[in-house]
Amino acid sequence: MVDKETIAAVKASYVRCCLKKNFFDDFYEDFINSDPGIAEKFKNTDMPRQKTLLEYGILMMILFAEGQGIGAQAMKRIATTHDIRHYKIEAKWYSFWTESLLRIVVKHDKDCTDNILQAWRKLIGFGTDYLKRNYI
Repeated sequence: MVDKETIAAVKASYVRCCLKKNFFDDFYEDFINSDPGIAEKFKNTDMPRQKTLLEYGILMMILFAEGQGIGAQAMKRIATTHDIRHYKIEAKWYSFWTESLLRIVVKHDKDCTDNILQAWRKLIGFGTDYLKRNYI
């Protein structure tokens, strides 16, 4: 689990980000352009649906960091679908995902500080470490 202060900082920041119209669009533009392999994975993706999945995925990662059962179940499903037999997500892409997310948080959260950014990094790291450990 992640400490309560970190979770509270991320939750508040995430709410501020979600209130911005282009938060998810900007994230995917940054993320897709971060590596040619990532761009290839998203070539035929239904992006409106993908943005909804991202919104859900970040929320589940927060709940997972809190120790909530629904978050743990969701993270298990995400790990299963991202594995080498399904979507074939390369482990190295999680660092691109994280860095893209952090860049876009800074862009969209007017109250973002270094401490808030570190909270994001800690919470997202907790989730992505789990995903990388649980590939099938």
